[in-house]
Amino acid sequence: TVALCFFNLEDILKALELPEISQYAPAVIILMFSFMASTTLTSASSISLEGNSLWILKCSPLSVSKIFYSKILLNIVIFVPASIICAIVISIVLKFSLFNTLMMIIAPSVISILLSVLGVIINLYLPKLVWTAPVAVVKQGASMLVCMLAGFALMAAPILFFVLLKPQIDFYVFIVTVIYIALTLLSMAYLKQKGEKLFKRL
Repeated sequence: TVALCFFNLEDILKALELPEISQYAPAVIILMFSFMASTTLTSASSISLEGNSLWILKCSPLSVSKIFYSKILLNIVIFVPASIICAIVISIVLKFSLFNTLMMIIAPSVISILLSVLGVIINLYLPKLVWTAPVAVVKQGASMLVCMLAGFALMAAPILFFVLLKPQIDFYVFIVTVIYIALTLLSMAYLKQKGEKLFKRL
């Protein structure tokens, strides 16, 4: 984002030896933002990090849903505001259309929300509550690995289908975003239905 404020996009792409992707600049930037969202996965270890203190959380007056939402919101707050600011700045500098600007804001945000919810779900199934240092949960926890793989799969699938089908780029970005929104709603419904039971059995 900072580089685009001082250098021309074509010059940056030439320096990276990727001049041919300039026509897909909005989609590439959306993909980059979405990839960054897939590496921000605090929720995937949020339950495990409670460790031996999990019983305190269970005994608190907070509802299970509020506990889950707090874990999800932390992940969202870390990524989404910065992503929106960068998207607006880039859109102004590169004079993108309103559609591309909205997609740059919405698509990475939806990915972040989806992975935040999936992170909690995966961590409920793959908790690591016995540890001597928090770094063991983050770097060696199975839930983190599975959530990262899920994030990469969510990035790889649209790229693969785009290469195979070669659709109109703006329409394709819109359809993929709608699919991600649907997956997010399904994940939230699943967490609401199964989450409390999974949490209580920990």
